[in-house]
Amino acid sequence: MALLIHEIQRAYPGLSIGRVELIPGFFTIIGFVIASAISSWIGILVAAAAVTHIFKGREEIGQLIMIPLGSVVGFIPIAMYGAWIALQVRSIN
Repeated sequence: MALLIHEIQRAYPGLSIGRVELIPGFFTIIGFVIASAISSWIGILVAAAAVTHIFKGREEIGQLIMIPLGSVVGFIPIAMYGAWIALQVRSIN
């Protein structure tokens, strides 16, 4: 990310993108961690309920599907971090 900001600064010197912070504050990081934990937990619960309902009597297949399906929801904080960076970039001008 730092290299990307450096290249953008070099391509557009008047943009002043150097003011973008790449590392959020302490409480923002704590919020991302809490959101990740809650979304992963809810995702695994929903995936477990769906897999139990769909694959009744075939637990081995259900377990192979449940964990990856539920863990996908844990990527929500990555989108939140991207939105945080985008808000900073948008507020430059």
